[in-house]
Amino acid sequence: MLSAKIQITAAVIVILGFWVINHMVRKRSLELRYSLIWTIIGVITLIIDLFPGLLGVLCRVTGINLPSNMLLVFGLLFAVVIIFYLTVNLSRMSNKERKMCQEIALLRKDMEDLASAQGKNKG
Repeated sequence: MLSAKIQITAAVIVILGFWVINHMVRKRSLELRYSLIWTIIGVITLIIDLFPGLLGVLCRVTGINLPSNMLLVFGLLFAVVIIFYLTVNLSRMSNKERKMCQEIALLRKDMEDLASAQGKNKG
């Protein structure tokens, strides 16, 4: 079992994390969709902190021997989910950037064609 000092410290850190996330969203330095992911992780961490026996139950259900190993598995799964989510967003943004560059090139070409057509009409 966790000691009360560790539980209180973890709860204070999570609550401080909620404050930082809220502050960053208000300053528009963190998008709402990303803040939701971090908030969900904070809530899960707070639940595990408030009910440490829950981690033992999860260990027994999954067949993992130690609660610390279970936390490591959760951490790795979280990292993989975040990396996948960011990779999907990066791919989406890359496609948007490519399309915008193509549109700009076409617009630039149209402007040059118009400019040369106006030059021929004057001459």
